[in-house]
Amino acid sequence: MQGAETFAGILEEHAARRPNDPAFVFLDRRGRPTEERTYAALDERARGVAASLAERGLTGSPVLLNFPPGLEFVDALFGCFYAGCIAVPAPYAIAKRSGDRVASICRDCDPVAMLTLARFDSETRARGELPRVVERIAPIYVDALPPAPRSYSPSVSSDESIALLQYTSGSTSSPKGVMLSHENLVANSRMIRDMFGNGPEVRGVAWLPLFHDMGLIGHVLQPVFNGGLSVLMSPLTFLQRPLTWLEAIAHWKATASGGPTYAFELCTNRISEEQAAGLDLSAWRVAYCGSEAIRSETMERFADKFAASGLSRGGIYPCYGLAEATLMVTGGQRGAGLRTTEDAGSTAPSRGDYAVRPKLVACGRACSGETIVIVDPDVGVPVDDGEVGEIWVSGPNVGRGYWRRPLETAGVFGARLEGIDGAFLRTGDLGFLQDGELFVVGRMKDMIIVRGTNHAPEDIESTVASCYGSFAGAAQAAFGIERSGREEVVVVQEVRAGLSGDETAAVFEQVAQQHGLRLYDLVLVPMGAIPRTSSGKVRRGQCRELYAAGLLDRQNDPKDLRFLGLNVEARAALTTV
Repeated sequence: MQGAETFAGILEEHAARRPNDPAFVFLDRRGRPTEERTYAALDERARGVAASLAERGLTGSPVLLNFPPGLEFVDALFGCFYAGCIAVPAPYAIAKRSGDRVASICRDCDPVAMLTLARFDSETRARGELPRVVERIAPIYVDALPPAPRSYSPSVSSDESIALLQYTSGSTSSPKGVMLSHENLVANSRMIRDMFGNGPEVRGVAWLPLFHDMGLIGHVLQPVFNGGLSVLMSPLTFLQRPLTWLEAIAHWKATASGGPTYAFELCTNRISEEQAAGLDLSAWRVAYCGSEAIRSETMERFADKFAASGLSRGGIYPCYGLAEATLMVTGGQRGAGLRTTEDAGSTAPSRGDYAVRPKLVACGRACSGETIVIVDPDVGVPVDDGEVGEIWVSGPNVGRGYWRRPLETAGVFGARLEGIDGAFLRTGDLGFLQDGELFVVGRMKDMIIVRGTNHAPEDIESTVASCYGSFAGAAQAAFGIERSGREEVVVVQEVRAGLSGDETAAVFEQVAQQHGLRLYDLVLVPMGAIPRTSSGKVRRGQCRELYAAGLLDRQNDPKDLRFLGLNVEARAALTTV
């Protein structure tokens, strides 16, 4: 934007120039507005929060944001920006899964205070639902704060100051707090604006968690950066009735909205043709997809189904990013729609030691001001165009490192390449560049190595998911285990009902045909049994541990897998059961 260098300055400018313009709207589970904020109202509430923080002398310290879905989170975030505090967005700490994550965050950063709501905090404390480490943090109730005194003036932070700690999803390790400066936030917001073509007219609709980078950067900061409108709803609203998301996009004439692949899968499978016909999605020009492996089949089915609703196929917008780079790293060309390795003229079934399925989705090109290099992770040398390696990134959007983790910061954020100035971020993701377009293969830590060839679990999961319509919208987890000195492949699949012997055999056959792999085991579990992160990513490592410990709620008998291509040891073991 403009000349402001921090989001505190950006909000102040909007409040002065367009005080009555709507900034945020929150919808209830039926899609009805329940809360609204103009830019002037947001500015006023943020000042009230900031004055309270400043009065307590908390400037420069980490402050936990612990809220149920709603606009009070936004008030608190900008209150931290105004006070010069370090905001620590976190999931609402009442459910066990989110409570454990919040407790881990608190142990990592030792927040000096917790911004929350009086009407919820007292109830959860009375029921003993807050983790002990969270109970010890002094609460500040934003719904009970008086307006800021007339004499109060927001604290002026430099663009290099740490604005917030964005905790990683923890899909392959414990969550780590990425230190994002005001400069990082503004730089990435500018990149998103330029890639999406956003302006003051931008209207976004989101159900994404606001403590997660895609919801926070994409649907709280990006609309404020542009002076546009953000319409928000609870993630549960979407999960219980995906149609509410698309109805909101149609009603509010949203120009930008999106989410992970599974969001588009849910809409495709749970919204009827009749319901789709009643939607007008013609204003939706950027339907972005990211956060996890993008499945071309899913996005093509989504585009086909909602073409009658006015959705342009060119609006499908694959992208790639991660918390360590604030949010966005690459994005497609607006209007180009879905592009795959086939469209890019790349049909090689494998690249070096990596097996790559023939229809990977292109995640676009680097944002302006960034450098992306594909590097051999073993020797630290760039590879040729079309070869798989680790994705390294440099640019003003790359964070300052991990909070209180100097060794990990040096290893992840301080990578160097001979002949290139500056440090690079090692993303831990594998991919390749083809004529400037990035294709993401998968996470290095999740790679399954069979007979010297690396297989991305996402590819195997995609094959299994495509076997039956009943698998749509369910989670899969593929991982490797060691048996008799060999790496074997296991797939855990959530199901609503069991499979027959022939159906099970068909899954084994598809994996063999598509990947040249022999499944060691196919484990069918109930819906929701596969562990996920707070942002919805499958935790394959934890799933592997549960499998090894025999703790998965298995719905199929191992004897049903007899002679479906299992190795000799597995056959022998099964015949003795």
